[in-house]
Amino acid sequence: MKKRYPLFWVTSIVLLTTGVIYFGREEVISAVGKMDPKTMFLLLILQLITLAVTSLRWKFLLGKAKQYLSLGKVFLIIMAGSFVESVTPSTRFGGEAAKIYLLKKHTDLTYSNIVGLFLAIKYYSWLPFLVLAAASFSFVFLVYRLSYLYILPFCMLVLFCAALGWVYHRGAAKQKLPLFESEEDMILDNRFVSGDTRERIVLPSFMENGLKKIDEGITRSSVFIQELMTPQESRVLLFLSAFMWFLYPLKIHIVSGMLGYQVPLVSVFVATYVAYVVGLLPLLPGGLGSFEAAMALLLSLSGLEIGQGLAVALVSRVITFWFPLLISSAAALRMLYMPPLTAQTENL
Repeated sequence: MKKRYPLFWVTSIVLLTTGVIYFGREEVISAVGKMDPKTMFLLLILQLITLAVTSLRWKFLLGKAKQYLSLGKVFLIIMAGSFVESVTPSTRFGGEAAKIYLLKKHTDLTYSNIVGLFLAIKYYSWLPFLVLAAASFSFVFLVYRLSYLYILPFCMLVLFCAALGWVYHRGAAKQKLPLFESEEDMILDNRFVSGDTRERIVLPSFMENGLKKIDEGITRSSVFIQELMTPQESRVLLFLSAFMWFLYPLKIHIVSGMLGYQVPLVSVFVATYVAYVVGLLPLLPGGLGSFEAAMALLLSLSGLEIGQGLAVALVSRVITFWFPLLISSAAALRMLYMPPLTAQTENL
């Protein structure tokens, strides 16, 4: 699979180059000349704030778990994982696996504890985004009258968030609820029972044992995070995540203004969230190509030419993708040669 990563990157670059040549070569060249240094500096600061808030959330949760890493070390770990996330077409799963590995290496937490922290981060990150995405897709269908085929990426997001919510709340009762009961109790309900005949679900032992281990691991992670956080702390994470999501369309709006395009703020919000959902599809690294195409299309529906929309998307990605990729690549190199970090933990 690793041998295919360069192919994915080449494909992304070819698609972007082709789109620029056929739809917005003059607009993109003009946009480069309109990039104001002061405005670009402001945008970079906003992006750094976004990255800092991400690290602060992790430092807060690690502190709750009595892992007192410095903010700088947390930043390195999270950004190194983000590098893997950005260069692989894995819809973030590759990056999350890298973060789990690094956190296990540099903390005293177990894998189930780390997964519990991830559950909290992801749940309170995706919950506000799901609401914003739902509003954006509703706008697209009601105002732009696009085909309902475009709802497929949103349906995938809903299914993912539903599964994430189920896993996160699995430990709410703070007790293990086995996925499979004893053999005597593994009987189908009345919908599958005919007369006095009772059928039992019998799985191969290796499958049953594997599913039990998965169930136990999920429950341990869920119980851990449910016991770790209070409702007030959960609301803090939710607020920070919502703040981060609101920063994304703000940056796009600043870019469009810098390039001299007048785009309604509502249209920018809709284009940003819909394009982000489309970019989550595991097709190309970092959603390259799919994100830009979706944003260019949606901005063109709000009055811009397709080339102008593409120019806004490309300049925005310099801030939200290529700049973080540069930082995360440096973080990944730093972590590659850094010995395991010693987290200061409390002696219980």
